[in-house]
Amino acid sequence: MFIVVAFLLFMFFYSDLAEIGFCNDSSQFQEIVVYASKEKEKSADVVNVFKVNPAMSFSITDYLKDMAGVEISEKSLLGDTGDVVKIRGFGNSRMKVFENGRDINATGVYGGFYVDWSTIPPINVDSIKVIKSGVDAKLGVLGGAV
Repeated sequence: MFIVVAFLLFMFFYSDLAEIGFCNDSSQFQEIVVYASKEKEKSADVVNVFKVNPAMSFSITDYLKDMAGVEISEKSLLGDTGDVVKIRGFGNSRMKVFENGRDINATGVYGGFYVDWSTIPPINVDSIKVIKSGVDAKLGVLGGAV
């Protein structure tokens, strides 16, 4: 009931405003054309190991821990040394790790995707490239690659 009364009052006052001339003003604008282009997202970060002192690092994961989008879960110093690297939330099962172009995932693990980062001595590494793109047909993974 209240809504009907409010609607009728609105129509009454709106018709009075139209007679006075408040509601009859209209404007014609020129045509506006908007162009947009999609910027390519920067999907690869490269760490040059020689810019960072290789003698100051004990593992490759020391270089990766400061990258945006890369998360390192470090294990105990006394126990397991297998650090878990995640790129944009995807763990070892959704990313690949390459050494000189050769896939090193599942090193020594039956049916797993474990990467033993301690088997790659930092002194032998010139640069590290992290690809954070989504689905890449060339790599065949969802999460990216190191």
